[in-house]
Amino acid sequence: MAIREYDFGGVKYAQKPLVLGQLKQVLDILKGLELNPDANALQLVEMFGDKVATVLAIILIKDGTTNLKDRDIDALAEELRFNIDLEQAAQVIEDFFELMPVNLLLDKVTGITSKWVKRMEGIGLNPLAYSSPEATLPNATP
Repeated sequence: MAIREYDFGGVKYAQKPLVLGQLKQVLDILKGLELNPDANALQLVEMFGDKVATVLAIILIKDGTTNLKDRDIDALAEELRFNIDLEQAAQVIEDFFELMPVNLLLDKVTGITSKWVKRMEGIGLNPLAYSSPEATLPNATP
């Protein structure tokens, strides 16, 4: 597992590929933000605006942390806000996309979905019918 290590304000942090809980936290923050897929790390930091410290607090793991679930993200964000500069924040974001390539994640989800569609079609089922609100099972009443 790839790990990046940092030292901000004399405190050590690490970044690893996100676990599901961290991914949910990041996605919740990114909702509603219009991200440019061609943006570089510095532009992404600028796009996050005042949320950048919170994103960093989620993806960075402070030295000595044993339980990601119980971290005080707001307190950690405040600590980072005053110990990390713009260039360092951009480096963490750049490392994030190297550790967690979003396009590979999407490709994996798409691959899993297409496998299930093929399986359903292989046994004579129409997968699109099951995603329709009008769909009913053959033995059910509409």
